[in-house]
Amino acid sequence: MKRKFRTWDEFMAQDVLNSSENIALYLEASLEEFQYDHDINALMVSVERVAKLQGSLSSLAEKTSISRQNLYKIFGHKVVPRFDTVLKIIEALGFSFAVVPKHTH
Repeated sequence: MKRKFRTWDEFMAQDVLNSSENIALYLEASLEEFQYDHDINALMVSVERVAKLQGSLSSLAEKTSISRQNLYKIFGHKVVPRFDTVLKIIEALGFSFAVVPKHTH
């Protein structure tokens, strides 16, 4: 009997990103990692994964007024998105950024 394995994206969609709360935690963790390593491409991989779960890049382009071509460039790591662009995308996905006090030890 041949075992069928799931792809990473299938696992993420079915077992991890299966609720708004889990998606918010995933994006929050991705943002925390970005604050540590400043890797905008890694952050945008997480944002793209959520965007694809919610529909096509065409529908995201309509919601954000960002051209589909620019979204492909952003998610393809060909351009670095401006902060306002990242905010627009996050908001179109139904989430927002929050600022909290930084804990120092």
